Amino acid sequence: MGSYKINLVDASHYQHVIDGLEPGAPIKLLADPENLNDPRSVKATYKGETIGYVEQDSWLIRAMHDDRTPVASRIDQITGREAGQTLRIVLEVRTGVDAEMALGRAQPAPSSETTTKTRGCGFWILIGGAVLLGLVFLAALFGPSAEEISEQKAQEAVEAESDAVDVTAEVLWFAYSENEAAAQQNFGNIPLRITGKIDGVQLDFSDKPFVTLETGNMFQSVHLQFANASDPAITELRKGDEVTAVCTSVSEVVGTPVAKGCALR
Repeated sequence: MGSYKINLVDASHYQHVIDGLEPGAPIKLLADPENLNDPRSVKATYKGETIGYVEQDSWLIRAMHDDRTPVASRIDQITGREAGQTLRIVLEVRTGVDAEMALGRAQPAPSSETTTKTRGCGFWILIGGAVLLGLVFLAALFGPSAEEISEQKAQEAVEAESDAVDVTAEVLWFAYSENEAAAQQNFGNIPLRITGKIDGVQLDFSDKPFVTLETGNMFQSVHLQFANASDPAITELRKGDEVTAVCTSVSEVVGTPVAKGCALR
């Protein structure tokens, strides 16, 4: 849902790890309940090695502990290296259910060792690529087209409308935040007519559009994934618009309700 920059503290204790890192390296943010100084602390790690902590009064502490906000992060800057000073890290942090996919588009450059190994596997990569292309060709030749699949899903959404249960994005999110198991049992496999205010219109990792709806919690949203990603009505949507969509099902992804097979109404 958003991208932010935060500074890590206590980096002076982990210089031996930080010295081998570069901007773009993926970082995991983990709760550290065994920390005697602050059981609510959040530590930053790279491949299991601690590189610092999130500041105690940071909004990110509250977002992760109280709101269960999904987060992903990577190194944005490492300062102090040229001046020979203590190395300090600035993280780029993304929030929302698609945080990892968004950060995954730009990975750090491979080392020379990794590049050598990759070249050594080049032959098998070519073979695998040829097999994959052959399977794709056969699927395209004998399977339904993408347009036919989209039309079928859109038709399923239309047929589901007569049986759809009305629910707002706020109510749906609150139900999952209170008890995910109960919410999935009540809403998961029935058609829903979801109404809410648009928080954003975004693209997923495969450039298909999805809509996020406000929930009353600035760090959380309800996601709408569309049966027909080519529906021209999607391009007309704007942040702040009130929208209603009929969706064939809903599931929970890292604490976020994700409605699928949706069609705008």
